[in-house]
Amino acid sequence: MTVIAEPLPRPRDVGLGFGIYVHVPFCSHRCWYCDFNAYAGADDAIPGYMAALARDAREALSSPEPLTDRPEVTSVFVGGGTPSLVPAPMLVAVLDALRSGWNLASDVEVTVECNPESADPAKLAAYLRAGVNRISFGVQSLDDALLQRLGRVHDAGTAFRAIGSARSAGFEDVNADLIFGIPGEDDDMWRASLDGVVGSGVTHVSCYGLTYEEGTPLEAWRRLGHVVPEPDDDVARRWEIADATLASAGFERYEISNWARPGRECRHNLLYWACGEYLGIGAGAHSHLACEGASVRSWTVKAPARYTSDVTARQRPVGGSERIDAPGRAAEVMFLGLRRCTGVSRQGFADLTGTDLDTRYGPVLERSLKAGLLEPTRDGYRLTARGTLVANEVVTGFLDPA
Repeated sequence: MTVIAEPLPRPRDVGLGFGIYVHVPFCSHRCWYCDFNAYAGADDAIPGYMAALARDAREALSSPEPLTDRPEVTSVFVGGGTPSLVPAPMLVAVLDALRSGWNLASDVEVTVECNPESADPAKLAAYLRAGVNRISFGVQSLDDALLQRLGRVHDAGTAFRAIGSARSAGFEDVNADLIFGIPGEDDDMWRASLDGVVGSGVTHVSCYGLTYEEGTPLEAWRRLGHVVPEPDDDVARRWEIADATLASAGFERYEISNWARPGRECRHNLLYWACGEYLGIGAGAHSHLACEGASVRSWTVKAPARYTSDVTARQRPVGGSERIDAPGRAAEVMFLGLRRCTGVSRQGFADLTGTDLDTRYGPVLERSLKAGLLEPTRDGYRLTARGTLVANEVVTGFLDPA
């Protein structure tokens, strides 16, 4: 890793914890909107990949350099792809390897992403026995017609049964992901999905506006005129409906797209938004680590076959890395921190950057305050209600503050 002349403060030294992300890239079917590093029809590759993943989990080969200092792990997040697609013993073996290679905190948060159609009761019970304590379901919608337009392979009934199975198995923390702004959706359809997941007993809801990512079938259909995106005003109103509906049901929004019952926030995602340190293992996984005063972001090779062969040969499957300099760190603290409802505090900014918030960004802060996009807090700044609806516009000013 390349080091910088002036060491940046180390995120874990200010109490942010340390996370591990585990990527399982296999799916039974690739959804029309998905641009993740995911692969359908590659079941034959699963055993070898999962064995490599377990070795990587134990030996931390995805780190650009050997991790001589292995901190206590406060969160583990298994994402994909569809982690629940692989046989439960293979996933449990990866979690066991993590426990043998790392010191997991006594209250470590361990999340596994599941698709409703592949999360059967036996798998959920196996996850619970292995120490998983949080399940995240890709529900996306509870309208069967809208699910088909997204290319999902489950229906609303399957989603309800999966959530019920997780609750019956003993999981206290259950998340449902939802997507709004699907072509053909109206406000009543969106309210029905919100009411449905609230009524199912989940403790956390994530709501994301549909995006048309380059290279996806949905984006191609949009360009060809076969799909017409929902108007921006309608999409913004759906977010407002989500915020009001979930608040009335006792959920508290703690980030632009995330609502939780009190005390049920996702610790792993909070680590990301606070610019904490984490190691990503698996094909295409990203890491953010501090090394000898440098803040370094790295990523593994994207192809599962290449990842498997590298790890099997005990070679580091690192595809590249980049140094984050002091201005870059400051911009990231603002870009990610303003997503949180608490915003960015002066003390938190100083702890992570070694500089003063108002000195670093005075003119940008002043412009956003005058525009009604930011408001002062007791010790910093946060987005206003209006600023939340145009968050990308607000944070862009901190990436290029000139």
